[in-house]
Order: sequence, then structure tokens, then C-alpha cells
Amino acid sequence: MLVHIEPVLPRAVADFHAGFNIVIALAFLPLLSPLARLLERILPSPVLGADPSQPLYLDEVAIEFPSIALGHAAREALRMVDVLDSMIEGAANAFRRPDREGIARSRRLDDVLDALNGEIKHYVMRLDPEGLSDEERRRLEGILAFSLNLESGGDVIERNILPFAAKQMRRGVELSYEAEREIESIFQAARSNLAAAASIFMTGRSSRSSGADRAKERVSSPGGRRDSRPSRPIAKERREAGAAPRPVARHQAAERPSGRGRRLPGAGGELRPAGEPNSDRPP
Repeated sequence: MLVHIEPVLPRAVADFHAGFNIVIALAFLPLLSPLARLLERILPSPVLGADPSQPLYLDEVAIEFPSIALGHAAREALRMVDVLDSMIEGAANAFRRPDREGIARSRRLDDVLDALNGEIKHYVMRLDPEGLSDEERRRLEGILAFSLNLESGGDVIERNILPFAAKQMRRGVELSYEAEREIESIFQAARSNLAAAASIFMTGRSSRSSGADRAKERVSSPGGRRDSRPSRPIAKERREAGAAPRPVARHQAAERPSGRGRRLPGAGGELRPAGEPNSDRPP
């Protein structure tokens, strides 16, 4: 039949295939939506990585309750601590071994700190100031100051430390063992200070102050007493330094002649010049 319509055989074959495809498409067109739903159930959806710059704990419902909202903001600030700690570790790795991708990742973490700091600030500023107690106001100010300091620390790493590490890598500079140890100790101290700051932020007390308080409690307890005598190491240092015992020192001071005069056993024991004879003594 197609030969009668289209006498050219190649053109007739092409028309047949075009018509067949159109008929199949029209037949399956109503089945597209059910088939799509079936595939969505069978095949799992791809798991997308969470954006670290998006807040996790800033609940909008908790805005009506200031104490709960401040707790959520504090938890989000602790996320900033983790991000800054990762930045410090990335900067330390940049000095340990050349890694351009690692430096780029550490720089991107600074954008995360900036975003989280802005989200925290916007969140707590929505609280009603008149509904806050004095303690809640102090907590709000502490959260803002803490998050701002964390964001500033990230800026220091991103603008100063990472560019210096990248310059050292481009120049092919190899650090000595002593320099590597010093840089390692600096970054380790920074991470320790960051952990201590996070602990003080959450508890309001440092480990040093608690240790001092425990020492005061031991001294003020009924069974505790303060020993005013120097310890053995201090006495040993005094002996090694050449300090004479106190009785010997007084004896030497009594026998040591003065450069200007001496005390003679005259009347009243007055101070006479060294060369002047004592007129009160009988010849």
C-alpha cells in the first residue's frame, strides 16, 4: 500500500518508520505518569550532601521562648567551633605537605563561618528585648561575641595564614625540623585554646578557676590548714644559691665590721668612729 502512495522505495521505508514511532508514542503517552511514580518507588532518590553553611538548630518555633532560642543559638555557635577547628587543622596540613586542594577547602570553610555567624545574629536579633531577663541578655551578648570572635579567627586564617602557606608551596620552600615542630606546637596550642573557649562558653567557668576554688575549699575546710614553711625544693634552692641559715646570718652580721663605725660597749652603747678610743674604759 505504501508503494502505491510513495513509489520511491527508500522514501516509503522512511515514512513507515516515522508512522510506526508516532503510533507507539501516542499509545504509551497515557502511561507515562503511572510509570514515573512506579520508578520513584523502586529507585531510591540520590542522597545530597547537606550544606554546612545552613543552620541546623535555629528553630523558628522557639523564637517565642527566649531561653530555648538562646540554647539553640549556642548549639549553632558550637558548630562554628567545629568548623574553625577544621580550618586550623587544614592550615596545619598545608605546612606539613603541599596540597592546593586542601588549602582551597580550608578557604571555603571561612565562607561557612561567615554564613553561620550571620544566621545566628539574625536569629537572636528577632527575640523580643523586653521579654528577656538580665541573665538572658547577658547570654545573648555572650553568644554574639563568641560567634563574632570565631568568625574573626576564620578571617585571620583565610587572609594571613593560608596565603603564606600557599606562597611557601609555590616557592618550594622546605621547612627545617625545628620550624615544623614550632609550627605544630603553635597550631596545637590554638586548637587547645579553642576547646577551652568552647568549654567556658558553655559552662561559664574555666578549669583553672575550678581548680582554684577546690584549693580554697581545702584550705577553708575544718581539717585543712595552711603550712607556712617553705617546701623542700625551695629550701634546696636557697642552699644551692649560697644563702646562709638565719642564725648564722645574724651571727655574721653582728661580727661584720662596718665601713664607717662600730658599736662599742660605752655608756649608752653609742656609735663611735672606728679609730676613736673609748674614754670611758679605764686604762
